[in-house]
Amino acid sequence: MRVLGAVLLVFGWVVGVVFAQAASEAINELRRPSIAEYLEGVLAVLDHAATQPDGISRDLTLAIDQEIEHFYEDELADVDTATLYRVFEHLYDWDGGWLNRRLWINALVRSWLRESAVNLPQMSTIAIEELGLELAVEAFDFNVDGQPEFIVNIAWRGLAYTDILILDNELNHIPITVPWCGCCYPDTSVHTGRLQVERREDINADGLPEWVFVRGGVGGNHLHSGYLIILAWRDGQLVDLAQVGERDRGSNTLSFQEGAAGNQDTLAGTVHWEFKDVDGDAALEVIQIQDFFDNWDCHLQETRIFAWSSADDRYVIDGRHYDYSDTSGCQTRFAQQAMWDGDYGAAIGYFERALALDTRVDAADWSQRFAAYVQARLAIAYALVGRRQAAASLLDDLSADPFAHVLKDAFSAQNTYSLCAAAFEYFDRFKPWDEAAYYGATRDIVVPMTAITAPTLDPSRAGCDVRALPMRSAQFDPTSDGTLDEYLAHQGIPVAQKLAFDLNSDGYDEWLVFPEGPVRLALFYARWCRGGCLYRGTVLDMRSPEERGIEITTQPLPDGQQALAVYFFDWTLRELQENWWRYDMSSYGCATDDQVRRAGRGYTRLYRLSDGAIDLILDAPVCLNDDLETLFTADSRQFNGWYVIGDEAYPASYVWNDTLHAYVIASVPAPETQVSIQPDAGLNAAYVASSNGSYDEAIVILEQLVQNDAAPQGADVTIARYLLGLFYERRSRLDDALVQYVTVFQTAPDSTWGRLARLHFDVISR
Repeated sequence: MRVLGAVLLVFGWVVGVVFAQAASEAINELRRPSIAEYLEGVLAVLDHAATQPDGISRDLTLAIDQEIEHFYEDELADVDTATLYRVFEHLYDWDGGWLNRRLWINALVRSWLRESAVNLPQMSTIAIEELGLELAVEAFDFNVDGQPEFIVNIAWRGLAYTDILILDNELNHIPITVPWCGCCYPDTSVHTGRLQVERREDINADGLPEWVFVRGGVGGNHLHSGYLIILAWRDGQLVDLAQVGERDRGSNTLSFQEGAAGNQDTLAGTVHWEFKDVDGDAALEVIQIQDFFDNWDCHLQETRIFAWSSADDRYVIDGRHYDYSDTSGCQTRFAQQAMWDGDYGAAIGYFERALALDTRVDAADWSQRFAAYVQARLAIAYALVGRRQAAASLLDDLSADPFAHVLKDAFSAQNTYSLCAAAFEYFDRFKPWDEAAYYGATRDIVVPMTAITAPTLDPSRAGCDVRALPMRSAQFDPTSDGTLDEYLAHQGIPVAQKLAFDLNSDGYDEWLVFPEGPVRLALFYARWCRGGCLYRGTVLDMRSPEERGIEITTQPLPDGQQALAVYFFDWTLRELQENWWRYDMSSYGCATDDQVRRAGRGYTRLYRLSDGAIDLILDAPVCLNDDLETLFTADSRQFNGWYVIGDEAYPASYVWNDTLHAYVIASVPAPETQVSIQPDAGLNAAYVASSNGSYDEAIVILEQLVQNDAAPQGADVTIARYLLGLFYERRSRLDDALVQYVTVFQTAPDSTWGRLARLHFDVISR
């Protein structure tokens, strides 16, 4: 459609743009119908859609729901209850899970209260059977003006949805600046909704009472997460003085994440709060205390202290400390961490303390094997600091264990690699922790590692401390040491697999060697010449290519060399999420779209040969959904990967630096600007963005979806165009909005979307 001119008209409800078009075309005027007109039109559209093969689709209910939220939220409660409930039932019965039920149910409550002329001060409970609603009313004076406000606890259809509504004595709505969602709990009281109330008093000494409560996550056998909310009166609304956003669950906030046991509401009992005046300024500090029980059977207590800042008008982090119990489990954890850090002396002390504190007297196989495992690790620590007699004595004590002989044999070989490899083999045969436990377990729940402040056991580190161990000889001379195979055999390193590459095209191979056993390391040998030529060895922390999810190949570099390329995908996490879906694990995300975010992730690592040494020149996350063929541009100068921010990963570009001969990150788009051009992902991302008020982000997503779709008249693009019209209108881009509405209508006038688009413009001449 070619636009020749535009004139802005304002006539009451009508805000329009008039287009002077070709003589054969109509002149259309954008209009925003009143709430009554719009709901009447929506009912007609829904009745029509119900007769079509696709019925009332999720996208249709979402589009209508979002349009009402964006344009009519303040007016919805003024509609008569019968009409309002009829539209709500139409939308909810077809795809209610996607609706903003808070918007609709709160409007229904306010509409009914207004029509019924209810006197809130005289009410404590109200049953509205025709709407499936139960209300519990409580008076509280938030602004200390002598006139109470009213907290209305809402339960709908038996507790299929619960919510909180704050009204004044005239039934005017008092906004709350806290995102909210209700859910179903069979054991939740209508009088408390989903809240665990902590306090309702002045805690910051500003003369106004605060309403302090927990906003929890989902209950039952689900992952729990939530926030401590501190509501206070500010300029006619209730504001959260903790200011925890929907996407902000960092360690500097009053937020928590924990496992649940049984069908409990909001909390499983591992987190609580205390309110004390710590610094003597009359304002109470908020102290969050949470217990963690990690995979080492170690009890950790984290304490976060939040102080009142009158300058910021909010509570801010003012301190944090951790307290560990003096138990065998915690000491074992400290010892393992010290081993990983190469501090073997400290590890010895922790291991010895762990064995002394191990008071389990039962003859259970697990207890005996765990003690044997700790002893085996202690023997390795003794050996690594030169305490050979202590190591030998401890290994003799282990002689009764059927697996301990591999440690003794390795020790007799006087070979540090063999000793650690044997410990790995021991661990592989006896695993007190399974793959699920690797990702962290609190109570009876599986949660990702990032959800627990206490690190969890990594099986790949359970035996050989790869980076800390010195190689007996870091180089070999083919003229005197024979072949690489002969050299490795002499070193006591059995070879499971050997890969050959010529990364620098000098006619000599480099070798990547994977030892036998479950040791997750590789030995890389490259030719190095200074007068004579030797082969230098480097230890790489690397998984065997025989493992699922690992791919080792080469990648051309812009400087003419080949890089050693390692791709790893974490299938274990993917399978845990698929098999443990009922635990609602968070995702180690890979995009804003939920399906991609739950795919799990891995990494891409590139190694470049430089003067006989191997340098890591790229280490970037990748998603399981990524196509390896498209990660690099054709000239290899750019890698299109991801960058991790918190728990989520976002698309990022890594570009080749000619000076460093490495890839450096070039751009990390902010999360709110992420774009997917996949139709379903794009629509979902646009819905999420607009729900968060990010209309410009939603517009970018939809524009790219329209521009990249191969079938411009496809259903997804029709929906995208309609949504573009809504968001253009929301951003006062009225001419652009009219173009989208008219295009949708002209494409299919009798379709559901065509009829819906027709509500948004008038034809004023032909």
